[in-house]
Amino acid sequence: MKQRYGTSLKDACHRLYLAETSKLETIDAAEKTTAAILSRLEKTKNEEIIPPIVQIDSGAFDEYILPYGRWPSLEAAETAMDFK
Repeated sequence: MKQRYGTSLKDACHRLYLAETSKLETIDAAEKTTAAILSRLEKTKNEEIIPPIVQIDSGAFDEYILPYGRWPSLEAAETAMDFK
């Protein structure tokens, strides 16, 4: 193996081991991330997020210009959002 590939059997096994553990760590991280996202989605109440989304989709905020991407004050945000 050393003559053909330029590496010893021990080094090749070590590299294979590290590659496989890296794959397992990636899979584990993806599973944890997915579980965290799902738990946050389950905690979100649809009653709280659906009305603002409907207002945005209907174009209710099209005439508003938000400086720096934020409402200038809480009162301005509350007056703009009229959920009926």
